[in-house]
Amino acid sequence: MSSKVEGLLTNADFRRLWIGQTASQFGTQVALLGMPLVAALYLGASPMQMGLLGFAEYAPFIIFGLLAGVWIDRFPRRPILVAANFFRGTLLLIVPLSAVTGILNMTVLYLVAFIVGICTVFFDVAYTSFLPSIVSKEQLVDGNSKLETSKSTAQIAGPGLSGGLEQLITAPFAILFTSVSFFVSALYIARIRKLESVVTDAKKQKNMWMEMKEGLHTVYTKPLLWGVVRCSTVFNLSWNVIFSVYVLYASQELKISASILGIIYGTLGVGYLCGALLAQRVTLLFTPFLQLRCEIIS
Repeated sequence: MSSKVEGLLTNADFRRLWIGQTASQFGTQVALLGMPLVAALYLGASPMQMGLLGFAEYAPFIIFGLLAGVWIDRFPRRPILVAANFFRGTLLLIVPLSAVTGILNMTVLYLVAFIVGICTVFFDVAYTSFLPSIVSKEQLVDGNSKLETSKSTAQIAGPGLSGGLEQLITAPFAILFTSVSFFVSALYIARIRKLESVVTDAKKQKNMWMEMKEGLHTVYTKPLLWGVVRCSTVFNLSWNVIFSVYVLYASQELKISASILGIIYGTLGVGYLCGALLAQRVTLLFTPFLQLRCEIIS
């Protein structure tokens, strides 16, 4: 084993981030299927209600995504990561507690999904730029590889776990697993000792709206970036349209059990893993073509 890998594996802060990130990813994947299962199987939601639930989960990314990126850039990431996961864990406890007390309904589910979505936006944005703060530049590739492996594993195993938990303890109480996983993640990330570099006062004093405008201008004027945005928009819109009602259709019309549905969703993770493994080769293959196209457009 190379010295770089050994150094990374013996880095206590990286291990804490890795464990925290793994716990968070498993929790996220369980909730990804768990929340629609609560609506479809426990509350008997209609297609319209399933669509509204999907909107509540993903609307925060549209509403707060750009603002979160600019705001987080002014502060250390670790406290944001800890707070986001603590609040996600606490909010998700509302689902099983509401089920126990008999007050769980779609309105409660909408509110929980929306506020958890806000926390997820801030966690995801802060998380992507946190790794360079605790590992050296030479270890970034290896560190990102390990984190992506955990993510892909969670995408494969998480939905199956969610479906199995629903079969054993019903969907609302399966959400307890997600809540606990976020608390575990917050605990491990909070134990990271290395301090991040403090953002300069000049940076803090810059106008946030001006930075957002500059960021949008950069995206719109860079053909490659604008192409990625358009592709991502079409994919996410199409995926969420299907995903919003798929659980309802599969469970009520096709009579597919939650455990089998979890396995079906888990196969999506295999695709993500294959994509991650092939990404570097595909990039090398198409980079000359993309560079030529950008030059022509420019």
